[in-house]
Parts: sequence; C-alpha cells; structure tokens
Amino acid sequence: MLALSAYMLAARINSPGTRVTASVDKNETLDMVLYFLSEDGAGLKPEERRLPATADRAGRIRQAVLELIKGPAGKGLLPVVPNGTALREAYFIEKEGRAYIDLSSDVSSRHWGGTTAEECTIYAIVNTVLKNFVDVKSVQFLIDGEVRETLAGHLDLRGPFRLKESLFAVARREAADEEMP
Repeated sequence: MLALSAYMLAARINSPGTRVTASVDKNETLDMVLYFLSEDGAGLKPEERRLPATADRAGRIRQAVLELIKGPAGKGLLPVVPNGTALREAYFIEKEGRAYIDLSSDVSSRHWGGTTAEECTIYAIVNTVLKNFVDVKSVQFLIDGEVRETLAGHLDLRGPFRLKESLFAVARREAADEEMP
C-alpha cells in the first residue's frame, strides 16, 4: 500500500508543469526565518538568514530545509535535524498548495527519540516552510522517497502537516504566564 502511494505521488510530482524555472539576478537574496529548538527546551525560536535567491519555489523550499539541516548559526539555539540527515529532494505542487520534503533515512535512524523531540523536528521544518512561503499550506514528509508511518516511532507521517504555532517558545511562555495565578 505504501509503495503504491509512493508510486502515485512520484507520478504526480514528476508530471509536466510541476517545476517552473525562471532567471534570477545573481545578487538577489532572500530573507528567511528558520526555527530551531531553544536552548532551554521551551519550544521553537526563530533565526533569520539571508540566502541567495533561486528561481523556483521548490528551490527556495530546498534552501530553507538545507539551512535547517546545517543547524543554528547563533547562540541559544539547538539543532532539530539529526547529523547525517540529507535532503533528497523538495517538491512543491501548486494546485495542492503542498510541499513534499524527502529526507534520507538518517532522520529516523539517527533521531534522538521521544515524542517531544520528534515533534520539534517535524514542526521546525513545517513551520519554517509555511511561515516563509504563504502559498504553501501543508507539508508532506517522505523518507527515502516513501511515505512512512512515523519518523522515530511517535508522530504519524502518513498525512500532511500544517502550521503549529503552539510550539513557538514565545507562545508556550505566554500560555504558561496565563495559567499562573
């Protein structure tokens, strides 16, 4: 069943018209906000990056995910993607408003585990993509080109993910402050 889903997905992704190319000025840059785990574990915190612009949406999504894989540049932030993880490909299907992120199996086999850690990995990628690209409405994950049940045994990866702002460190702190008498 999963193999059939992957085949059907590949057929849709590789159909004509899914990639658009255009020229881009070599000096053009793109400001992006990436989300990493805060050092205190309170949630995801933003880090701004300026990257060379690419011509197509999928290329820009690819850049954002590659930067997440590299890890944070600043202090007070922790990586969210395990070392050795490779981005195999990133696709954008405009009519679905969906980005497909295909990661190597290292994202699972090298993951440090736990529900919260798995959630931070998934939503760091999802929130980075959705906050930077307003025409992307959801993110679907593939591992080694296939839809998998889970990343590391906890979160269901069989469907698309949407923005989850409750994982942002600021949102978590504000919610905690509201609960205090």
